[in-house]
Amino acid sequence: MPKAFLVPNPTRRSFLTTTAAAAGALLLDPHFIAPIALAESTSSTQPAADPYISCFYQFSRDSLASLSGADGLPNGAQYLHIFSASHASHAPHPEVARNVHACGQSFKYARAIDIWKYQNWETANDDQLRQWAIEFRDEALPADGPADYFAFNEMPAGAESKPDLQARIARWMRFLHDPKDGRPAFRAVFYLVEENLNPATWKGNATDELWSAIDDTSDLVVGEHYHDQKFLADHTAQQLTDHLFALPQWLDASGKPAQQNIARHKYAVLHSTYYGPAVTNWQGMQQSTSTPAQFKGYLQALIAATRRNPLGQSRIAFGPLYTSEIDEADLLAALTGLLAANAPQLLALGQATPEEEAPLINATIAEIAFNIAEAMLFERLKYADQERVDAEGRVDG
Repeated sequence: MPKAFLVPNPTRRSFLTTTAAAAGALLLDPHFIAPIALAESTSSTQPAADPYISCFYQFSRDSLASLSGADGLPNGAQYLHIFSASHASHAPHPEVARNVHACGQSFKYARAIDIWKYQNWETANDDQLRQWAIEFRDEALPADGPADYFAFNEMPAGAESKPDLQARIARWMRFLHDPKDGRPAFRAVFYLVEENLNPATWKGNATDELWSAIDDTSDLVVGEHYHDQKFLADHTAQQLTDHLFALPQWLDASGKPAQQNIARHKYAVLHSTYYGPAVTNWQGMQQSTSTPAQFKGYLQALIAATRRNPLGQSRIAFGPLYTSEIDEADLLAALTGLLAANAPQLLALGQATPEEEAPLINATIAEIAFNIAEAMLFERLKYADQERVDAEGRVDG
């Protein structure tokens, strides 16, 4: 721990000052501002032909209204905004597709197939997988409001080291894409949980088969990174970017066409947009220990860390935009402003020079640092209060 944090019995002001200064220094790492190049053995930056893709998981009508409004995301042939959603039942939801499509030509809907709903899929034979694929396509493709994509939700933790599951997922993806039932092929968004994103855990002889199936059937591959502000404080900017892109860098370095195509043209990092009252698996930030301005700074840091790697300059994902307890208004105000404020010149096309990008990042560093300091103070005060209670308990005893 940096010495700046070791302040004996600090006042609130002195603690916040020293902690914010240290956190600010951490975030002022020059690597945080200047985009980095890929290793010589891997790809160069994205070609101009790649569209700018934003992807979102779980959303509401308010989410759509905010992100598609006059101050929202741009429409046009070079943009693709995918809104994916899970539903409680297997019923079709054509109204959701229509609501997304009403936002403009760049707005697309991905109906999630939640694989946990399919009992014993891990041992299902090909006939069963194909039947499930046909049934799901009936749900996702109603004539009065078909989805544009299916979202495979999601590759389970541990499957990256189990060849039998990798092979089964590969076959299921191909059935979902085209079960040869006379209907058009159906493209995918493929979701990976964070446990899948460590290259060292990938094992078995079915890995190439899986990546080939994903590449053949999917337009986007999303790696889920649900982190909180403490995770940012515990990592330098370089470490954060390296962490976010460990999997696509590994895929790109493999020299294999399917893996390289995914890394260079399809991979998107997903960040948590949870802002609510509880500590949840979504991570993100809690309202009790952070302000909307600090939440916006947290998002700004994650966006900047993503964009500084060439593999993240034209694709990014966020979720959830909606849960029953989330502060949707503050979330949408922060996210919409960050994604739309400089599109298409900066965020949308990934064309910012370091000189253009630096003021955008530096403007939020104070907010991020203050947020980290507040969180650390909160934890220290809780610890001190518990020590006092313990001491009083010993005296009373």
